[in-house]
Amino acid sequence: MESLQVDWELCESTGELFAVLSPAELESPVDPRSVSDSLVSGGFGDFCMVDGAIDQVVGQIGQGAPGRVLVGQRLDAQVEISVSDDAMRATISTTPCYGGKALTEHRLRAALAAQNISYDICNPESIAQALSGEAVTNLPLAEGTPMERGHDSRFVPLVESVINVPLAEDATGRVNFREILEFTAVDPGTPLMRVESPSAGQNGADVYGRVIPAEPGEALTFPSSVQGATVDPQDPSLLVAEINGHPLVRDDCVEVDDVLTLDAVDVSTGNVAFGGSLLIKGDVASGSNIQATGDIVVKGIVDRATVRAGNDIDVGGGVFGEEVCEDDVCEFAAHLTAGGNIRAQFMSGVFASAARVVAVKEYIAHCNVNGKRGIHLGQEGGKGYIIGGKCRSDKEIVANVVGTDANVPTAVAVGYRSKLRRRYGDLKRQLSKLMDEQDAMRATLENEKTRGKTSSATRRNNRRIVNTLRLWDKTIARIGRDIVRARGRIDALEHARVVVKQELHPNTLLKINGQSLKIKAPRNYGGCYVCRGQAVQMVDEP
Repeated sequence: MESLQVDWELCESTGELFAVLSPAELESPVDPRSVSDSLVSGGFGDFCMVDGAIDQVVGQIGQGAPGRVLVGQRLDAQVEISVSDDAMRATISTTPCYGGKALTEHRLRAALAAQNISYDICNPESIAQALSGEAVTNLPLAEGTPMERGHDSRFVPLVESVINVPLAEDATGRVNFREILEFTAVDPGTPLMRVESPSAGQNGADVYGRVIPAEPGEALTFPSSVQGATVDPQDPSLLVAEINGHPLVRDDCVEVDDVLTLDAVDVSTGNVAFGGSLLIKGDVASGSNIQATGDIVVKGIVDRATVRAGNDIDVGGGVFGEEVCEDDVCEFAAHLTAGGNIRAQFMSGVFASAARVVAVKEYIAHCNVNGKRGIHLGQEGGKGYIIGGKCRSDKEIVANVVGTDANVPTAVAVGYRSKLRRRYGDLKRQLSKLMDEQDAMRATLENEKTRGKTSSATRRNNRRIVNTLRLWDKTIARIGRDIVRARGRIDALEHARVVVKQELHPNTLLKINGQSLKIKAPRNYGGCYVCRGQAVQMVDEP
């Protein structure tokens, strides 16, 4: 059998590498290792090799069969830039070079230029990774700048319903705690609120550098009719008082309300119900029931009483109550309900619910408090404690200290409840099922049409199907609206948070967007807690 030797032949035009097997003058042992070593010494060790080619070469030499065998390929590094459908993201994928040209910055710039993407907007870390020689797949390379929608017109109040007055000692060194709130009154012509123009927004750009025009904010106006107020005839952006009275600050206007002033509420006055705002210069005695359509301002304390206001409740002192349990049914002796904000120095044993914010300077102890837009403690140097009980808000709870050294059970919750997420999922499944059944019914009708003549029974059945489909169209539309509302509420509350500025004690339960975190060890530091995925986490210090 004839001895063969191996020589390497590279086709420069195609980059293909061949093993040329030809008669050898001297016989030498050949095995896969020696053939691989010969490849390396020939300068072809980093080529892309054909699977099994080395074994084929060794086999042909062993058989004494001369010829040419394709063993490898010289390949340049490849780069591919992909752009998302909305042109807001670009990714890069690369393959390494095999004996060919490496990916250089010059080649990368050329690939980007071919896609009309500027090199300057690319992530430097992604560029470095792509040029490292290692393969990358769909590596984020560049992002466009989203446009920023302009803000809508803003309503800026020029008056306050009540003004906090700094505590001051009199000539005898005493402090009158009933003078810490000043009840606001306005005269005709008093400026109440100004509406600011909307902003134009900020243009964005996609990865091609094309401008994404900003959406301007919506121009809003005051309501057509505002109680006790009117738009200034010389300035349509200004709302002024028409009558003497008490200003009620709303989201989009300031109303001027009638005012009833009482020295106190007790057995001498009886319960109070008033269509306007109520100023109580003293205390509200135990067992009293007060209702007003506007603001209620109490300069003293509220003791085991019920207070309901259409707008704000302001208590210059504190609110005393207790939780009374009988036959396993527990109720609070003090109730505060406001269509606006609730503000007080402290609360103890109270049920309080505000459509806006609950703000308490010193502490909330063993209460059930709901502030839809927020619960804030510790203003103006107050202690800012939450001790025991339950506090809940859609948006945020901010306090200095939550819980106590005695590990009193304390619960704070923000965001959406887990049942909202479950309802959202149930609605989507219900919609999908109805649409599938609707499609099946429509298919049945189409089949009947293709048959031509039908019996009277079939026609009656088809009419029933048509009527059912019409009813289902209404049901599907209603479920669709419910899904949009549920999704909107989930999105609106996605960034709910609990901010603890100083201390968080054991036996405290944080609940955010349906996820819970039980505090088991003292945390003597501040932190902001949010929901990430399926867990409550501290993300930063306030």
